Amino acid sequence: MADPLLWNTLDTASRWLSEETKSEWTIERIIDYCINDLERYNAEDYRSAYIKVALPKNIKIGFYRYAREMGETSKCFLTVANGELIKLGGSGVSRFTASLYRKNLHDLLIQKETEICQVCFGDDSRGYWLFELFEPLNIPPPEKIEIMLPECEDRLPSEVIAGFGHPLRVTLDMVGISKESLKTLLLHYKKTNHSTEEAKVTSKGHTTKEMNVLDEAKREFWEGKDPNMPPKKEVVVGWIRERGISQRIAEVMDTMLRPPKARIGGNKLRIPKSK
Repeated sequence: MADPLLWNTLDTASRWLSEETKSEWTIERIIDYCINDLERYNAEDYRSAYIKVALPKNIKIGFYRYAREMGETSKCFLTVANGELIKLGGSGVSRFTASLYRKNLHDLLIQKETEICQVCFGDDSRGYWLFELFEPLNIPPPEKIEIMLPECEDRLPSEVIAGFGHPLRVTLDMVGISKESLKTLLLHYKKTNHSTEEAKVTSKGHTTKEMNVLDEAKREFWEGKDPNMPPKKEVVVGWIRERGISQRIAEVMDTMLRPPKARIGGNKLRIPKSK
């Protein structure tokens, strides 16, 4: 298998996937596949694990948090209704790509373009919300902010704050998939969408390195083993990495191999519940 490029346009990615799966992939099919991948979460604020936007060189990015979560209300950069934001830094190019959410993917599929206002937003390792917004910010007037404020809450929802960044028009030529993400997409596709014809091709030896290691890991840790004594995640991931697989793909492989009940912890005795 020829490795994909470090960064692949959707056109390049579709040709690579067509070759590796022996079925036709188009730009539209890739976007549709990523939309379906997000549908299972049933949430608008989940970003695509695969498709991203290559940011222009002159883009400016600011980092913001709710000030009350930092305990630094005296350093507040701006006030939004009853919930303050504080600027942590930024105003320079610190990211090369930005995330796309479900709405953005729908826009790209239908209109061939979309608009984003941030690199991404979400909670960090300490549980604080972090917003990476394009600058200059577009803060609505106070009367509009009051309308946006939900009942029984004293600050704006995170998805509303994320929209305060300066809008960036995104077209299909700006969108792509990294090497690691494209290989992970292929791995996930083959795991969940093996057609009969593809199974025949695989049986003739046309397997990827990742698929071979996945099969080896299944035999090593799961086949003939007690399902109530699942192996620890770090053990499986370490074993897979020793065979030349990246950390991210190794973690994906570990999750794919585990039955749902074995995804909640390490090597603990699991006694089936009595009915």
